[in-house]
This record gives sequence, structure tokens and C-alpha cells, in this order.
Amino acid sequence: MFVYKVDTEDESRFALEFDQPRKKSFKLIHGVALVAMLGLLALASTLASSIGLTRSGTVEFGQAIVAVGSCDSSMEVLPNSEYSKSVRDFVLSTITFSGVDSSDNGCSGKDFTIMAYGSSSASGLTLFGSSNSIVVSDTGASFTIATNAALSISSSDNTGFTVTINPDYSPILSSSFTKLIVTSSITPVSGAPTISAVSVARGSKSGGTAITITGTGFSAGATVAIGGTSATSVTVVSATSITATTPAHAGGDADIVVRNTSGLSGTGSNLYHFIYAVGDSADGGGTIYYVTNTAFTSTGSTCNTHCYYLVWAPSGWSGLGSSDPVLPWSLLSTNASGSSIGTGWENTRVIRTPTGAGDATQNAAVAANAYAGSDSTSGGQWFLPSQNEWLAATTSSAAKSSFTQGQFYWTSTDAGSGYAWIYRISGLDEQGQYSADSFRVRPVRAL
Repeated sequence: MFVYKVDTEDESRFALEFDQPRKKSFKLIHGVALVAMLGLLALASTLASSIGLTRSGTVEFGQAIVAVGSCDSSMEVLPNSEYSKSVRDFVLSTITFSGVDSSDNGCSGKDFTIMAYGSSSASGLTLFGSSNSIVVSDTGASFTIATNAALSISSSDNTGFTVTINPDYSPILSSSFTKLIVTSSITPVSGAPTISAVSVARGSKSGGTAITITGTGFSAGATVAIGGTSATSVTVVSATSITATTPAHAGGDADIVVRNTSGLSGTGSNLYHFIYAVGDSADGGGTIYYVTNTAFTSTGSTCNTHCYYLVWAPSGWSGLGSSDPVLPWSLLSTNASGSSIGTGWENTRVIRTPTGAGDATQNAAVAANAYAGSDSTSGGQWFLPSQNEWLAATTSSAAKSSFTQGQFYWTSTDAGSGYAWIYRISGLDEQGQYSADSFRVRPVRAL
């Protein structure tokens, strides 16, 4: 008789228990042997059929079970026996799983471990050879087992599989065990490749950059995708090294994924960066106007010591129409003295911090820092540009049509004695202007 069981929240365990005679009658054994002598190699005996079972019910010998697991509530398990001439008895021959949910929210990435027990045994019995377990991995696309001459696996799709035990490797007698227990793990599938590093972390968005990926578990025929686009010239050098050429891709960070022919894959999150070009639209809004291959530091920015871009906010950023707003620099004297690229964020913090510095309707620094763009994660990342950050905008090849031509804009650099520097977008004029006066404001940020 089969009985259904479930254990622990961390793993799903169900048992197939059955009562069956310890010995076949002499008449049956003699009869089977006689048939075999007449030319049949084996006589299959089904230990379960396709009848479903509820969580608390039981079924008679010869029926199946519907298993409620941590990753699937309705997969069906069907063990089968086969007559062995060498031992003159029935042995476990196959175990079939069907109706398995192999989605990312189901059993994909899980292992199924199958073990057999006697009526009173606390440890697993030997299933074949010297092994007391069978482990099947669900890759999401297929089911796999570790290479073993004693076992084979077949599956027509990603919803079921059959494990077959080679009769030459002494499968367990059907009469020697009373229970099969199958555990579905919550740990990652064994044998999946891992990615630890890439030789070149940045390259042109046009592609064509040669890279070497380092990790573990790479197998012959593995494929590489970067940002969801297939890499070319992929060569598996060894189990720990793959060379490839990057594809064309939009600018920004991208995952690297190595997928073995088994369907198992490993991911290096945001491990590669496709370099933006001047004039590109940036994630979170705005236009890339400055690009450098040597990282600069923008203390306070998310990129911190690994910044490569400056972005100006789009036209209409303030919500007050297409024209940039006209605001005073600060209501108080400050010491925002940074002038180089990478100092704008800190200057802006200094300007907006003092008590009485004003709100977003009064203070250029507060208004710039309050802008969040189209990306909620960029809030607090925008700032008034320093002198050199603004000058980079004036010399940029990016289109400047969104700026108000001929008008002065604030930088975040203090000119001393209550004055700050202002520039036109043409870059032809600079002035130290009284900070309580009002001029136009355009935020920038570092990436």
C-alpha cells in the first residue's frame, strides 16, 4: 500500500509505501523462468498506474501517487519493476515523474533525490551497485543526471522524465524495500556553471570586444549571452575559461550568462558595461554629454569612484514648461569651491545644506537636487554642475537645442564674497554673479 507523507518547510518529501509479498510463489517463478526460456528477455510488472492520490489518502498496491512538493503540488510518480533472470526475482527498473512544473516559480533549479527504505530501516538501502540514491536535476529546459553507466534518463519535454536502472548493476529487489522517498531540494542545481570575472569589463556598444570569462563548470558547446544578446566566436578553453566577442548592444550595464548544453546556466550580474556615446539617452533620463575612459570620482554620486559619464537633464525637467527655471543660487553665503569634474555633487550639498538655504522654489541647488528624472533610483543624484562640468557641456558634441540660447546658467562653483560663476551654453562668457540674483538652472548627474 502506498502512503503519502510531507516533511519540513525547507524541502518537500513524499513517500511511496507499499505492501507486497517477500517471495514470489514457486509457481510464479517457475512460470516466468519458463516464459523467459521461450525467448522473452523480461516480464515487466507495473507497481503503479496513473490514478491520482489526495494528500491524506491511500491506494492499493499497483496504483500511483500525486506528490505535493515544495516546488509543485501535482507531479505524479510511477515506479516500475522488471523480472531479472540473473536473480530470479523482480527488481526496480524505472521511476517516472510526470506533470512537473519546471518554471522559474516551480521546480526549475531544483534537485530530486530518490531513496529506498525498508519497513524498519533508518538509512537508505542500496538502489543499485553501491549507491543508495538517485539525483535528478531540473534545469528548467530538461532533466539531467550525473554521468553514470548504471543510470540513464529520458524526457520528451520539460514536464517529465524517466530514470532507468541498468539491470547489469544489481538493481534493488522489489521485495526488499517498502518505501521510496523523493526529496525536492531548495538548493541550486548541482553542476551549473558559475561566473566570477571577465577580463575586459567595458567595451563599445557596437560590439567586437574580445573578452575572457572566468568561472567554473563550463562544458564544451556552452553559449554566452551578454545583456540577452548572443556573443560570437565563443570558445570553451577549459572548464574555468571561455573566450568570446561581445555583440552590439545598447549602452549600460549588462549580465553575462553562460549556458551549458545540459541547459544549466550561470549569471554574472552587471559584469559587463557597454559604453555610451555622447548624445545617447541615459537610463533614468537625460542626455550623455561627457564620456571618459578613465574613471573620475564624484563623491555622493552612486558611481562614486567609478564614474565615466556626465548627463544633463532633459528639457522641461522642472515641470514648468520647456524653458529652464530662473532661480537664485543660494540665499546664504557658502564655500562651494570645487571647480573640477566630479565636484558638482559636493558643491550642491554645501549650497543646499545651511539652515535658510531655501526650498526648491527659491534655491537653484535645492531644485536641482530634488529632481528625480524618469528613474526613481536617481533621486538625489542630480546637482548643479561645477565650472568644469559646465564647460564640458559647452564643448560637447551633443545637441544643445534644449537650452535657452544666450541666457546665463548657474554653476555650483563659488566665486567668493557671495558670488558664484555663471556661463552661457555657448561657453563664450563667464561671470562671477551675486548669489542672490536669479539665473537659469539645468541639473546634471554622474554615471
